[in-house]
Amino acid sequence: MATPAPGTFDVARRSLNTTLVESLGDVTQDLTEDQLFTTPFTLAEVEAAKKRIRNRDGSAAGADGITYKEVLLMDNDIVLGLCNACVERKDAPTSCVVKFMTQLLTARLAKFAESKGLLPPSQNGFREGYQTCNNMFILQGAIHRAKANGKPLYLGYIDMTNAFPSTDHATLWWKLHRMGAGGPMFD
Repeated sequence: MATPAPGTFDVARRSLNTTLVESLGDVTQDLTEDQLFTTPFTLAEVEAAKKRIRNRDGSAAGADGITYKEVLLMDNDIVLGLCNACVERKDAPTSCVVKFMTQLLTARLAKFAESKGLLPPSQNGFREGYQTCNNMFILQGAIHRAKANGKPLYLGYIDMTNAFPSTDHATLWWKLHRMGAGGPMFD
């Protein structure tokens, strides 16, 4: 669902980014140091992704009738071969298999973001080794400190509901491309 740009959005820049992304073509180059988006998925990544989805084995089947439970029961070597073949062929079934592949790619993107220092220390959600309750603990400490010192504490709250659908995808892809992200997993 394409949402209109907010009033403060640079429409000319958005248009330029869209043009730049369209000019990339169907095949991009992976310029990451470790070839993160060209290197085939590994058995260790499949095992880690299975561990992350283990509590979702009651989810509904995809269009092809495959469920997470069935993916979990599949031999890891078969899942690995299937996922790497999907990247190579640039095609994936619309089922739990593509959701599973999303888990693999998300882990690669997280590794990329961490290696580039793109996430601030305050970003605790959706990060390995971090917990969202860390920020609540920090807030609680700030409240106690302000009360103890008899000083006011000013807070701001930003609701990021529906953040990804309202993100300008061309700008996001262009920024990732400028940082070296590309290759078969993006193509």
